[in-house]
Amino acid sequence: QTGNMATETVCVFCNKPSKYKCPGCETKTCSLPCYKQHKEVSKCSGKRKRSSFAQSVNELNDNTILQGCFFVLIGSLS
Repeated sequence: QTGNMATETVCVFCNKPSKYKCPGCETKTCSLPCYKQHKEVSKCSGKRKRSSFAQSVNELNDNTILQGCFFVLIGSLS
């Protein structure tokens, strides 16, 4: 099995394969320490913009649909 690092997404801080994406700005990180470093360095809140939405049907995918469901659920609990 050979990995192609050129096509893999890597952490912006340590270049290890990324596992996570910041909900606020979609920066790729591999761990909680790298995520915390990202928030400190970039002053990112880490919170998804509530006003973000798919601009077209082509942008819809499982992730954007789930984000919409969570948005509705959180709104109904407030």
